[in-house]
Amino acid sequence: RQRFAEDELDALAQSIREKGILQPLLVRTLAAEEADFELVAGERRWRAAQRVGLHEVPVIIRRITDSEALEIALVENLQREDLSPLEEAKAYSRLMGEFGRTQASLAEAVGKSRSHVANTMRLLSLPAPVRRQLDAGELSAGHARALLAAADPVALAVEVVRRGLNVRATERLVHQEQVGGDGKGAGECSAPGHATR
Repeated sequence: RQRFAEDELDALAQSIREKGILQPLLVRTLAAEEADFELVAGERRWRAAQRVGLHEVPVIIRRITDSEALEIALVENLQREDLSPLEEAKAYSRLMGEFGRTQASLAEAVGKSRSHVANTMRLLSLPAPVRRQLDAGELSAGHARALLAAADPVALAVEVVRRGLNVRATERLVHQEQVGGDGKGAGECSAPGHATR
């Protein structure tokens, strides 16, 4: 994971304080020393447990290769709900590139549809300024997917944020751009200056 939201860790820590760790962490032995372990999956649970003073946690110990450990960690992260759309897209791309996964096998591993995997990965083809707006929360994944069809996604992304367009209005704006319209009739949401999903 690239970042852990403090409030989410606090909530998980509170849950662990009240109920304990419900799912063991996954660790592997390091080849050099049987007593040395490396965390493969469950870093958020480990960090949250430390916050409440719990320094011994249940684990499952497995002998796995570096490649298997990385693949397991990536798949576990993809099964979380709090990944940003671009973090999710990058993880899918990495699993396909480094581990030869197909979109179908990824979808099965993370419990998503193949079309969800494909559409999420397409976000990586957006220009960097639009990806930054997506990461900053100025645009939702729905906005970003609509902008994929735009001839000038950077200019339209700026317009979407400036006008506070919702996803449907963004789709209309992109369509108007494609047919040569000026985009003025795309409609605005009730909160100008803030893009909504």
